[in-house]
Amino acid sequence: MLGDGYIQLKKKSEKANARYIITMKTSSKEYITILTQTVFHLFRCSNLTPYPNPNLPQHKEKEIQQYSFCTANLPFFTILHGLWYKWDPSLEKYTKVIPKNILSFFTVESLLHWIIQDGWAGTYENYTSLY
Repeated sequence: MLGDGYIQLKKKSEKANARYIITMKTSSKEYITILTQTVFHLFRCSNLTPYPNPNLPQHKEKEIQQYSFCTANLPFFTILHGLWYKWDPSLEKYTKVIPKNILSFFTVESLLHWIIQDGWAGTYENYTSLY
């Protein structure tokens, strides 16, 4: 989850919950469809949303480059947001952090898979250091 998407928390009230959002290239449409139907189906996912959206007048002639979906706002994702994101006052936004106790959330094998697949440093230049 740390590599493929992000958890969004919009603080409209103290009772607001976070949701998980994944965006991938069009070549991954089959994979992202499987994710919504199997892994994330219990989290009441939205339909796949293309970008640019051909239903919008300003995007009519543009080729679809990516698809995304999001889950419902849930307390589970709010807890994960609190663990994996830190407010950066200088940027005025949340940035991802990798907690030192990450092995309590993932197995060694799943972390290796994440790093091998897309964990190269260039993708994560916006991460803050370990806390």
